[in-house]
Amino acid sequence: MSFKEVKELRQQGKLKEALELAKSDLDQNLGDIWNKRSIAWVHYDYLKLAVENNDFNEVKSKLDDTIALQLPGSEVMVFDTIAFQLGKLIFAMVKNNSINTDNLNKLFECVKQMHFTKPSDGYSFLHKAFLKASGGWERYCDFADWWDFNNFQLVDYEEQEYNSKTMMSTVEQAYIHYAKDLTIGKFVTNDDPLGFAKREIDTDRVAAFLGQLDDLIQKHPSYIYPPYYKSKLLLLNGSKEQALTEFLPFAKLKKNDFWVWDLMAEIYKDEKDKCLASYCKAISCKIPGSFLVKTRQKFAEFLINHQYFDEARYEIDRLTTDREANGWRIPNKVLTWKQSDWYLKSEKVKSNKDFYNAHFVLAESLLFNNDPEVKVVITNLNQEKKIANYSIDKSNGGFFNYQGLIEKIDIGDIVNIRVQSVDDESGFTKVNTVRKNVDNKHPMLRIEEGVIRIKDEANFGFLGNTFVDPTIIGKYHLLDGQNINALSLLSFNKKKNEWGWKVIGKIE
Repeated sequence: MSFKEVKELRQQGKLKEALELAKSDLDQNLGDIWNKRSIAWVHYDYLKLAVENNDFNEVKSKLDDTIALQLPGSEVMVFDTIAFQLGKLIFAMVKNNSINTDNLNKLFECVKQMHFTKPSDGYSFLHKAFLKASGGWERYCDFADWWDFNNFQLVDYEEQEYNSKTMMSTVEQAYIHYAKDLTIGKFVTNDDPLGFAKREIDTDRVAAFLGQLDDLIQKHPSYIYPPYYKSKLLLLNGSKEQALTEFLPFAKLKKNDFWVWDLMAEIYKDEKDKCLASYCKAISCKIPGSFLVKTRQKFAEFLINHQYFDEARYEIDRLTTDREANGWRIPNKVLTWKQSDWYLKSEKVKSNKDFYNAHFVLAESLLFNNDPEVKVVITNLNQEKKIANYSIDKSNGGFFNYQGLIEKIDIGDIVNIRVQSVDDESGFTKVNTVRKNVDNKHPMLRIEEGVIRIKDEANFGFLGNTFVDPTIIGKYHLLDGQNINALSLLSFNKKKNEWGWKVIGKIE
């Protein structure tokens, strides 16, 4: 046996001689583990050179030679070392933009037959490389299942620093990529006469991965994006209410990102007004048009289905322009729309901005539908500034800007508000939603009937002990001694520093 001599030849760079000697030893005793180790390391040296030269065919050849040795499962050292070389090769291919899925598939088939230390630095590095290269590769989920996410090391869960920027952890990236591939599904066939590609969702795999994703979210609540993808997967499995519940906390954090509203539109796809509002909000986000082409296409389909043909034509024209500007292919579905009768007969509008503005106000309120409401009564209005004062009771109240939250509001209206925050010093309240309350009952309001008393020398009056100010008298042309039904509000008199009732309206 010439193990020592083979090693010396390798160290001297005499790989041809080392290979010939190692082959001679192996031919004499095919089952000897030392002979197999000896030639495996020679194959490794050749593989390392092939990686340095970006010679994929030579790399593949040496992988095949090493696998053919059928080393036992305990022989991990050479494979752990190979893992780093394969990672380097794949990262170089990514950097040089020379990745192709056939080569990834070939490497995957090779590594599945190798024995690695799990977990280990080499094994994690191998995963990082495949993850980096897997954009457009349909087998990442297969690779991840083989690699097994249980083999991540503690360091893989930590955020990374790259070029002085903080990057999300490898683990978060991996779970996101896996979930994203599940939502896209696998390509099945393209036999549609219009050329529309068909994909199939693996519902069993979705259900299995949801458990893993939920466990990650519970253990790592600082990860921002997994809840978003969990919601998408729940939606695929038909769990709309659960998807919404999981999604809302994330959506509130990312409400200025268009893709949040894109998913909200998916969640509410069967509710026209909410779906429309969500698409309008998505398109209204400040983002380059090139990012919106897929959202515009989905929005256009929604508009077509609901016969908003002029608006649909604008979205189609806009996404076509953005795709052409970037040299991207126009989808067959879009080309088909542009040849349809409704498209040719529709009006070519300059912009859908007014259409967006008319509908997207509803969208943000959707984020807070699960938040508790507070029942308040409107006590004062500044219609020019769109400011409404409100009271909950004698001890609690404030004011808020109601523009965009409710179309019409009056003093004495009872409304339900969802509060985001309150400035304790000023009383300004950031309100997320406002809606009219239907029961019209509040302890700060009462209805009373009686005879109004107006003093001759004054322009104010009283209904019992309830004050009637001059504006009410003038507005309703009230006369002394007149019997009326009135709506009264419990109000605080700053001059007298006391609470008292005042008439705010006449009930016919």
